[in-house]
Amino acid sequence: MVRGSITDGQVADWVQSRAAKSDAEKQIHRETMLDYPKADDPAGQGHRDDIRLFVDFIDADEKRI
Repeated sequence: MVRGSITDGQVADWVQSRAAKSDAEKQIHRETMLDYPKADDPAGQGHRDDIRLFVDFIDADEKRI
């Protein structure tokens, strides 16, 4: 598909037409990302109140925060 397309927009349209998710699936994903990590996190970061999103967990795991 990429090789035969003229623009990035054509590729984006093709991906979007094949990667459709239901509203329920989108909501579950959104809630999962916003509720990560859980309070009983086994990685030992659950006690930190500065970790609110999954990207914060990554930063903490890599010792940036």
